[in-house]
Amino acid sequence: MMEKFTADEKAAIAMESFTAINIAGLCRRHGVSVSNFYKWRDKFIESGKQGFYGSGVNNGYEKENEN
Repeated sequence: MMEKFTADEKAAIAMESFTAINIAGLCRRHGVSVSNFYKWRDKFIESGKQGFYGSGVNNGYEKENEN
């Protein structure tokens, strides 16, 4: 079975939800079930949160030691 939404579409809908007043309306507008939406949003938030944990590699986001 092929997924109806791409990863980019899921991310865009998840991001749109942060400013949406009515989640049910957002889901109806995009043709996604509310339960699937919350799964996507939770996965989106969890994945994004991982970016705040260091991997031991300086990705240019941390200030280098200037000593």
